[in-house]
Amino acid sequence: LYVGNIIDRAVAIATNHGQVSEIYPWLILFILILGIESVINLYKRYSDIVYNHLLDIFMDVFRTKKNLELDPQTHIDPEFVSKRNLVEWNMWKIAGAPETIIEIFSKLIPAILYTIVLISYHWLIGVMVVLSIIPEIISNMRFGKRIWSIWDSNSDDKMIWNAYRNAFWGNISELKLLGAGQYILKKMTDIQYNFTDKLVKNEKSRLSSLMLSTLIEYVFLTFSYLLLFQGIINGEFTVGSFFVITSSLWAVKNQLGQFFEDVTRLESNAKFVDDFILFLDWEPAIKTVTNPVEINFAKPYEIEFRNVWFKYPHSQKWIFKGLNFKITKDEDLAIVGKNGAGKTTLIRLVMRIYDPDQGEILLNGIPLSQLDLEKFHSSIGLLNQDYRIYEFSIQENIHIGNAQKPFDKKILFNSAKKAHAHKFIEETKKGYDTFMTNEIEGGQELSGGQKQRLAIARTFYRNPTLLILDEPTSAIDALAEEKIFNSIFKFAKDRNVLIVSHRFSTVKKAGRIIVIDKGQIVEDGDHDTLMSHNGLYQKMY
Repeated sequence: LYVGNIIDRAVAIATNHGQVSEIYPWLILFILILGIESVINLYKRYSDIVYNHLLDIFMDVFRTKKNLELDPQTHIDPEFVSKRNLVEWNMWKIAGAPETIIEIFSKLIPAILYTIVLISYHWLIGVMVVLSIIPEIISNMRFGKRIWSIWDSNSDDKMIWNAYRNAFWGNISELKLLGAGQYILKKMTDIQYNFTDKLVKNEKSRLSSLMLSTLIEYVFLTFSYLLLFQGIINGEFTVGSFFVITSSLWAVKNQLGQFFEDVTRLESNAKFVDDFILFLDWEPAIKTVTNPVEINFAKPYEIEFRNVWFKYPHSQKWIFKGLNFKITKDEDLAIVGKNGAGKTTLIRLVMRIYDPDQGEILLNGIPLSQLDLEKFHSSIGLLNQDYRIYEFSIQENIHIGNAQKPFDKKILFNSAKKAHAHKFIEETKKGYDTFMTNEIEGGQELSGGQKQRLAIARTFYRNPTLLILDEPTSAIDALAEEKIFNSIFKFAKDRNVLIVSHRFSTVKKAGRIIVIDKGQIVEDGDHDTLMSHNGLYQKMY
């Protein structure tokens, strides 16, 4: 509007043979307006960058905190895992929703204002411009929705595609030796081409539709320009008016087009926002009671299984049917049995990752469900075959065993020595400050056995009351295993120890051994006693 005004004043000055200096005050004000607009645009650019950085942090922290709130059972629940993966895969759409809402209003408001400007000059031109954009809007909304429905309906395929693609991340030596690279590449590209083919077909249909809508659009625009030029010929519009009308005409088209495109995108992403809200509302399967019974978790406790029946959620197969046994205080108990006998399930029940369907698990005679779950878990040290060594420093990998308490370097060193890890740690590039990856300068990869010793050191550093060892030394040679287990049993005095292992050189060191078969305890005693029974234990040994 202001530029149109300046143009008209310049034309008037030229027509009346005035001085160019008469336009200076208006030109200075125009430059000032442009300057203000530039400052606003620069600030918007700055705020967009800051917003996106902060949004990345916020979304990462937000969903990580939610993951930390949930219990281990929830994290292995297939329904939850599917929902979490869907959210993770589409996080960029979820994170973009607030910005899209802002963009919608930032397009709608100027579109309305530009339309008012057009109508104020010539109501029919305003109507014609609005009508001209409708066919394009319908086409974009229709086929835009199809794009997002293709993404949505193929989300499982995209996850499978990602699984194949991830096979090429990291060390691919095994794939090279197996000669499986081309096979996996073909599987990956077949999924990708199939998905892309659906998108291309949709774009071909959209192209045909948009060509027709563009034809209709330009019929309306032709009438608009006829009205505009007729107005100029009749003296209804000035040169400045012509500039305002043409600028507003294209601005309405652009703003409305982008507005409906954003609306379509927001509507398509609404499902993922709903999934994100469901993810945030997900409740833990196992919860601490409101007023838990207090016991001293710092001292060894008695554990009792009393008529425990259990089957996994969504399964009809009973793992345990009326299981009964007791672990006394300060007892080393080993659990053995065939694969699938229920050893790992028993450990999960002890840690209250799951609750029994019937019966009770008692600590010092008190049902586990009536105790403070967080305090109970803080008393457990778990070292299983699925242990994880993180890519941060060796020192931190050990310290996270008890990160809730202040860092104690002396205890950390002693823990590493008990795990027979101190010597090789000192020989790494930066000692205890060495990062566990070659991708960081000064970092270093360790062998499987060395990583396992770090995990054992982490458990020692935790200083638990109940020590659970589930195949803890599978990657360690026999000589190192002997030394480590001597340290473990020495460390385990005045503690409860549960050992699950197929290595009988380890198992026979336990003071008590129970043999599980088909969800029942079929043998119970020390090594010598069970060897004399000529039962399942003797055969497995």
